[in-house]
Amino acid sequence: MQAYINEVKRLRLWLAAELQKLGVRSFPSAGNFLLANFGPEGPALFRKLEKRGILLRERTKDMGPGFVRISIGTSSEMKKLLNVIRKEWKAPA
Repeated sequence: MQAYINEVKRLRLWLAAELQKLGVRSFPSAGNFLLANFGPEGPALFRKLEKRGILLRERTKDMGPGFVRISIGTSSEMKKLLNVIRKEWKAPA
């Protein structure tokens, strides 16, 4: 169990750092998820991800356009997610 917790923490920090490099703001979490804000262009990205079978918990209705909760999965799942985000999302100028 402790190994799983450590891996979630490691991946959560890694994902936050990678999203920051893309200009995406994320917020600290103590859980197995990360809250991120992709801004007004976020909902369009979330629809593209959904078409690829990647489901995120969009928080637009209660927090504002572009907010999403990303559950931390395996290392390969997180890398796949990040690769698709890099391909599909362009940071606003």
